[in-house]
Amino acid sequence: MARSNNHELILKTISRHATLSVKENPMNAKPWFNHKRYGAGFSAGSWQGWVVTIAYGVTVVLGSRAILVWGDDSWSSLVIALAFIAAMTFVYAGIVWRTRDRSRRVKWRWGRSE
Repeated sequence: MARSNNHELILKTISRHATLSVKENPMNAKPWFNHKRYGAGFSAGSWQGWVVTIAYGVTVVLGSRAILVWGDDSWSSLVIALAFIAAMTFVYAGIVWRTRDRSRRVKWRWGRSE
């Protein structure tokens, strides 16, 4: 009987922690990326956002350069470099999406305050 109670307690604890929303997470109290004033999309709004953006830029430039320099002089090096850039962009977009300002919906903006 005690074993069953332990399993129930463990399941309740896991389900309670698994259902925490982003707003309840203290790490996401301030968004890393804010909505752009003109156009659609996001820009870095905190130091964490700037660190992620700079790390993305450095990784893409140095990684693709290394692939092209150390690879052979064929189209395969170019394809690998482009695939690397696409993969890093996908990771960066995922980070931006998870740490964005969720107070307003994503749409085209014309500079007016809302």
